[in-house]
Amino acid sequence: MRTTVTLDPDVLILIRTAMKERDIPFQQALNDAVRTGLQAKQKRRPFVEIDPLSDRIVGGEEMAERTTDL
Repeated sequence: MRTTVTLDPDVLILIRTAMKERDIPFQQALNDAVRTGLQAKQKRRPFVEIDPLSDRIVGGEEMAERTTDL
């Protein structure tokens, strides 16, 4: 698919650096960067914390309940 995007100057530098380091064309560098960024966002783990009083891992709905109790 062809489209027009406006890249911030710092992003353009990162793309051009990737092009030179990996000897790849602009389109591949941009697609790889977008793909990597989107996949990293999907792989993030949910926020958890360790309850220091019980040494339990607290997260999800239980974490939401605790924050509303404050």
